[in-house]
Amino acid sequence: MQYNYDESGVTFYYFVLTVLAILLVPFTLLQLLGGKSGADKDLCRCVQCRAKERKLAEVRAKKSTTGGKHRFYLLAIGWCLFSYVAYKVATTPVELKIWDPYEVLGVSSGTELDQIKKHYKKLSLKYHPDKVSEADKETAATKFVEITKAYKVLTDEDTRKNYEEWGHPDGRQAFTMGIALPPWLIEGGSANFVLLAYIAVFGVFLPLGVGRWWYKSRRYTKDQIMNQTMALFFKEMKENTHIRGLIDIMTDSAEFREECPWRPEDNQEIPALADEVKKAAEARAEKFERSKKFTAPTAYKASTLLYAHFYRVPVNNRSLRKDQEFIVGKAAHLVQGMMQIALSHGWLATCMFCMDISQMLVQGTSAQGAPLLQLPHRNIRTVTELMEMSEDDRRSLVRTLSDEEYADMMLVAKEHPRLEVTRAILKVIGDDACTPGAIITFLVRLRLTKCSQSTEHMEAPQQPGSAEEVDKLLSMDYETSGNPRPPPAHTPYFPLNKRPAWWVVLGDLRSNGIVASPITITDLVGDREVKIQFQAPARVGHYPFTVFVKSDTYLGCDARMDVRLQVHEPSVLPEEPEVDDEISEPEEDSLAGQMAAMRRQQVAGGDAAGSGAGAADDSDSDSD
Repeated sequence: MQYNYDESGVTFYYFVLTVLAILLVPFTLLQLLGGKSGADKDLCRCVQCRAKERKLAEVRAKKSTTGGKHRFYLLAIGWCLFSYVAYKVATTPVELKIWDPYEVLGVSSGTELDQIKKHYKKLSLKYHPDKVSEADKETAATKFVEITKAYKVLTDEDTRKNYEEWGHPDGRQAFTMGIALPPWLIEGGSANFVLLAYIAVFGVFLPLGVGRWWYKSRRYTKDQIMNQTMALFFKEMKENTHIRGLIDIMTDSAEFREECPWRPEDNQEIPALADEVKKAAEARAEKFERSKKFTAPTAYKASTLLYAHFYRVPVNNRSLRKDQEFIVGKAAHLVQGMMQIALSHGWLATCMFCMDISQMLVQGTSAQGAPLLQLPHRNIRTVTELMEMSEDDRRSLVRTLSDEEYADMMLVAKEHPRLEVTRAILKVIGDDACTPGAIITFLVRLRLTKCSQSTEHMEAPQQPGSAEEVDKLLSMDYETSGNPRPPPAHTPYFPLNKRPAWWVVLGDLRSNGIVASPITITDLVGDREVKIQFQAPARVGHYPFTVFVKSDTYLGCDARMDVRLQVHEPSVLPEEPEVDDEISEPEEDSLAGQMAAMRRQQVAGGDAAGSGAGAADDSDSDSD
């Protein structure tokens, strides 16, 4: 096998042109068609959310402008390079000539042998070196050799057969392979630069990239929380840790230490902000103070900014405001890690507190804050009770608001969700009673409506009458992959847009334990069935459980329902019917039947031989 470089360079140009097209075409289409990322059409339309969306749009536009310039320059350079390579492909001559004996002799394919001989004689007389002048002898000699070679190919049977079969008069030739690299790129001084490029790519940049990826992957869990932070949660979280203690633990996270370091200007800004937070806490009959256990400056800074978010204390410093946006957004993610620790220990109350912190972060209010603090312009109690009031009573209650502020508040209140648990079934499928260790199926039906939506016309879920109907209901597959996504929630104080999710938890308040792993629902719209399976307790007795449905976004929308489980002795269940495990005899005319008959004959022959030997032994003993 022989390797030849691309002497003309056209093959190399084709290769480069193909690579550029593969990269440039989809990237260009992505920028032209998919580069427009506008806001969601179903965002909350209140004044505060519109102001937040304008701010986010400015941030997106700034990032798009900065990144768009870089992408534009890259695309421009890429298309210029593409145009240059295309020009080289179009202007570089391609020499691809196949040797043809008919063309050399000047005759057409399929010409008779007599005509070939006559034409050869004419050409041999014309180009014979002895028949031309001294000046043309070299050219004539070359031409004469070609004519003679072509004549032999077309007149000699073996040579002609080699040509027709292998495309060459001498038969099969050595296999050659071209390399799509021009000689100037490999030979001469360029070889050193190519070698250096290979060393830089495969010896420096590739190991460096893999090493950075490996180092980062080792520092983070699969949920993108730093291992140091998860170790902190595991060490410090206890069964009796309350909301304030959980927040203190969170403020010492490694993410805050690395991304929000303590700056020199924080020596004045953070204490001043902490004083404002203390005043806001005292106004709500609460207390804010620096943690005595987590005393790191970054923990104090994160705690101050978090509680400023909870009490809605404005942060005027631009750098601190950016830090607060990062801390609040990251804290909503870190809550998931705290929930994992609580779930691994089976702590029900701690898990509920983590869910409460998620609501506090998203809505920008404290745990003791009234749910109607989510509404703009007023500090009143529950949204559902407000919407159940008459229009005159509502307007009288918030008479200090202007008409514009009242309309804005009602715009949010009408869209506020209202959650109900309309049905809960707890049963072992196929059994009339629950016994220790049995697999229990728990089916709960949820209904999510708007506070402005009347539920009188909605039908109540049909309750199954017989055990068979219950089993059928529990055995159904409640696949919801095609459900529509809920619209973004009203979250004017959260730095990002947020779609609501819901947690369904079955717990035991007496033991502060979680009975079954929580289920997260991200597409709760209208009615929804949620099925949970768990193992029954190992002891006989009465177990009062509670199903909690909590939002990760809204305050005051949580729902709960008490359910009871009675675990009976296994003796209450009917006895299992006996199963006939005897195997029927195979048919005689089948292969299995014939093999069974042969085995019976062998057994019978063995028994007869055994009985004969026994009789002989008996006779011998008698003779003795």
